[in-house]
Amino acid sequence: MRMVNTAMGPVPADQLGETMIHEHICCADWSMRMNLGTQFFSFDTVVTQAVRCLKAAKEAGVDTICDGTPINLGRDIRLIRAVAERVPVHIIPSSGFYHQEEPWLAFQDPERVYAWLHHETQHGIAGTGIKPGIMKAATEHLGITPTMTKTLTAVGRAAAEVDLPIFCHHAVGDGTGPKLVELFASCGVAPERVTIGHCSDSNDMAYLHEVLATGCYIGMDRLAYYATRNSLENIAKNIAKLIEDGYQDRILLGHDWGTYFGWWEDWETFREDFVYQRNPKVSQESYALINKTFVPILEAAGVEKLVINEMLRENPKRFFA
Repeated sequence: MRMVNTAMGPVPADQLGETMIHEHICCADWSMRMNLGTQFFSFDTVVTQAVRCLKAAKEAGVDTICDGTPINLGRDIRLIRAVAERVPVHIIPSSGFYHQEEPWLAFQDPERVYAWLHHETQHGIAGTGIKPGIMKAATEHLGITPTMTKTLTAVGRAAAEVDLPIFCHHAVGDGTGPKLVELFASCGVAPERVTIGHCSDSNDMAYLHEVLATGCYIGMDRLAYYATRNSLENIAKNIAKLIEDGYQDRILLGHDWGTYFGWWEDWETFREDFVYQRNPKVSQESYALINKTFVPILEAAGVEKLVINEMLRENPKRFFA
């Protein structure tokens, strides 16, 4: 059985158990952290809150989360390790790049960008020896720009070299999913090693079928954003239809939850109360929302428990193995 790199070392794919394909521990920007200090971030506070959330998730049935935080999204591998040491949940770290049009990427030689990722997959992240278990890539509303082509290609090459799967953030309204699978294939990555993420944002069944027709997985993985992206009822209905159409073996679930992002939270409120102003209900359930709230909605939509178990356990195992 293939081994999967986690923050605490390799784990056999068949021991991952119930797996959330796309989550975050922390995405706090390093420039903000360095310049604002404890006005913006405290390592120990975030660790404490993340441990609390993940222990509750374990009690609800979660065994593994994929931390989809790449290099330029505030990834902190030492924080991830500190959390992993304290919880009975596997945390799979990512390498790769997010979709920012940054000068440090836009003006870099493509070979140098690839070399950075190659080094992480070969030697570990930031001197810790912890190797990524998945590669993260991303495009957004600008689509596959020259800068994104550079980073996506670097991710694809690094993934193909050591046979890591790829999770790709994408904007469903731009219709780039099939193009992303094609780009990764040109780097030597088989479609079944790719998850096109955030497909839960879409109610366009024709588009979801177009993405799945490439042979990839889709991430119905933004369930923490049901108040602003799509309703849980719509997502459940879409999943039920895809299962009816024969795609139950290529659907992966997740929340895209993060203990601390630093995007919309007020730090003082986070530190004292840990209640996100945007959506207090999600903050209470965090990484357990799927098990506590969404599974009953899926069942009400006609999805059988055996199929739900397949999406949560068997599909991630196949994706990684």
